[in-house]
Amino acid sequence: MKTPYQISDFIEQADENGYVALKVFCNKVFRLNDDAISGFFDSEYRFYDSPRSQAARKDIRNNISFIEIIKKRRATGETYTVRKVNGGIYKDDLEYFIAQAKIAILENDQLFDKVYEQYALQRNEKVRINLEKYGSRKEE
Repeated sequence: MKTPYQISDFIEQADENGYVALKVFCNKVFRLNDDAISGFFDSEYRFYDSPRSQAARKDIRNNISFIEIIKKRRATGETYTVRKVNGGIYKDDLEYFIAQAKIAILENDQLFDKVYEQYALQRNEKVRINLEKYGSRKEE
Protein backbone atom coordinates (compact mmCIF):
# COMPACT_ATOMS: atom_id res chain seq x y z
CA MET A 1 0.00 0.00 0.00
CA LYS A 2 1.41 3.35 -1.01
CA THR A 3 1.52 6.04 1.63
CA PRO A 4 -0.09 9.38 0.78
CA TYR A 5 3.25 11.03 1.54
CA GLN A 6 6.91 10.53 0.82
CA ILE A 7 9.51 10.79 3.57
CA SER A 8 11.79 12.52 1.07
CA ASP A 9 9.27 15.37 0.75
CA PHE A 10 9.63 16.04 4.47
CA ILE A 11 13.41 15.65 4.49
CA GLU A 12 13.64 18.27 1.73
CA GLN A 13 12.05 20.71 4.17
CA ALA A 14 14.72 20.21 6.85
CA ASP A 15 16.31 23.34 8.26
CA GLU A 16 20.00 24.19 7.76
CA ASN A 17 20.92 21.92 10.72
CA GLY A 18 19.02 18.95 9.29
CA TYR A 19 15.91 19.06 11.51
CA VAL A 20 12.43 18.57 10.09
CA ALA A 21 9.85 20.59 12.05
CA LEU A 22 7.03 18.57 13.58
CA LYS A 23 4.47 20.79 11.89
CA VAL A 24 5.87 19.77 8.49
CA PHE A 25 4.86 16.11 8.75
CA CYS A 26 2.56 15.47 11.74
CA ASN A 27 -0.75 16.26 10.09
CA LYS A 28 -0.01 14.31 6.91
CA VAL A 29 1.45 11.28 8.66
CA PHE A 30 -0.53 11.00 11.88
CA ARG A 31 -3.56 13.20 11.21
CA LEU A 32 -2.63 14.97 14.42
CA ASN A 33 -1.13 18.39 14.94
CA ASP A 34 2.42 19.02 16.09
CA ASP A 35 1.31 19.79 19.65
CA ALA A 36 -0.27 16.34 19.96
CA ILE A 37 2.85 14.53 18.75
CA SER A 38 5.14 16.71 20.85
CA GLY A 39 3.92 14.82 23.93
CA PHE A 40 6.53 12.17 23.16
CA PHE A 41 9.19 14.77 24.03
CA ASP A 42 7.39 16.79 26.72
CA SER A 43 8.43 15.86 30.27
CA GLU A 44 5.26 17.54 31.55
CA TYR A 45 3.07 15.22 29.44
CA ARG A 46 1.36 12.65 31.63
CA PHE A 47 2.44 9.69 29.48
CA TYR A 48 6.03 10.90 28.96
CA ASP A 49 7.50 8.07 31.05
CA SER A 50 5.29 5.34 29.58
CA PRO A 51 7.10 2.52 27.76
CA ARG A 52 5.38 3.53 24.50
CA SER A 53 6.63 7.12 24.70
CA GLN A 54 10.11 6.02 25.69
CA ALA A 55 10.30 3.61 22.76
CA ALA A 56 9.08 6.23 20.29
CA ARG A 57 11.76 8.76 21.23
CA LYS A 58 14.63 6.35 22.00
CA ASP A 59 17.80 7.40 20.16
CA ILE A 60 15.86 10.01 18.17
CA ARG A 61 17.87 13.19 17.64
CA ASN A 62 15.65 16.21 18.02
CA ASN A 63 15.76 19.91 18.81
CA ILE A 64 12.27 20.09 20.25
CA SER A 65 11.62 22.77 22.83
CA PHE A 66 8.56 24.36 24.33
CA ILE A 67 7.62 27.98 24.85
CA GLU A 68 4.80 29.43 26.86
CA ILE A 69 2.63 32.02 25.20
CA ILE A 70 0.24 34.19 27.14
CA LYS A 71 -3.04 34.73 25.33
CA LYS A 72 -6.03 36.89 26.14
CA ARG A 73 -9.66 35.94 25.69
CA ARG A 74 -11.47 38.56 23.64
CA ALA A 75 -14.81 38.20 25.36
CA THR A 76 -13.62 38.38 28.96
CA GLY A 77 -10.13 39.84 28.78
CA GLU A 78 -8.93 36.91 30.89
CA THR A 79 -5.36 35.75 30.20
CA TYR A 80 -4.22 32.15 29.97
CA THR A 81 -1.01 30.33 29.10
CA VAL A 82 -0.52 28.00 26.15
CA ARG A 83 2.51 25.79 25.56
CA LYS A 84 3.69 25.67 21.96
CA VAL A 85 6.22 23.33 20.44
CA ASN A 86 9.23 24.41 18.39
CA GLY A 87 11.74 22.24 16.59
CA GLY A 88 11.68 18.85 15.03
CA ILE A 89 13.30 15.51 14.33
CA TYR A 90 16.69 15.05 12.70
CA LYS A 91 16.20 14.05 9.07
CA ASP A 92 18.12 10.75 9.37
CA ASP A 93 15.90 9.69 12.29
CA LEU A 94 12.60 10.81 10.79
CA GLU A 95 11.49 7.55 9.18
CA TYR A 96 12.31 5.55 12.33
CA PHE A 97 10.50 8.05 14.56
CA ILE A 98 7.40 7.95 12.36
CA ALA A 99 7.34 4.14 12.49
CA GLN A 100 7.78 4.05 16.29
CA ALA A 101 5.21 6.81 16.88
CA LYS A 102 2.68 5.01 14.67
CA ILE A 103 3.15 1.85 16.73
CA ALA A 104 2.70 3.79 19.97
CA ILE A 105 -0.42 5.54 18.67
CA LEU A 106 -1.90 2.27 17.39
CA GLU A 107 -1.23 0.51 20.72
CA ASN A 108 -2.78 3.43 22.58
CA ASP A 109 -5.86 3.38 20.34
CA GLN A 110 -6.25 -0.37 20.87
CA LEU A 111 -5.91 0.04 24.63
CA PHE A 112 -8.50 2.82 24.59
CA ASP A 113 -10.89 0.66 22.55
CA LYS A 114 -10.51 -2.19 25.03
CA VAL A 115 -11.13 0.06 28.04
CA TYR A 116 -14.11 1.70 26.33
CA GLU A 117 -15.58 -1.71 25.46
CA GLN A 118 -15.31 -2.75 29.13
CA TYR A 119 -16.95 0.52 30.19
CA ALA A 120 -19.78 0.05 27.67
CA LEU A 121 -20.42 -3.50 28.86
CA GLN A 122 -20.56 -2.33 32.49
CA ARG A 123 -22.82 0.56 31.57
CA ASN A 124 -25.17 -1.70 29.60
CA GLU A 125 -25.35 -4.11 32.53
CA LYS A 126 -26.28 -1.26 34.89
CA VAL A 127 -28.97 -0.09 32.47
CA ARG A 128 -30.35 -3.64 32.19
CA ILE A 129 -30.48 -3.98 35.98
CA ASN A 130 -32.24 -0.62 36.35
CA LEU A 131 -34.75 -1.53 33.67
CA GLU A 132 -35.52 -4.79 35.45
CA LYS A 133 -35.76 -3.00 38.76
CA TYR A 134 -37.75 0.08 37.72
CA GLY A 135 -39.20 -0.90 34.37
CA SER A 136 -39.22 1.08 31.18
CA ARG A 137 -40.55 4.63 31.11
CA LYS A 138 -41.98 4.05 27.66
CA GLU A 139 -45.71 3.68 27.55
CA GLU A 140 -46.78 0.84 25.35
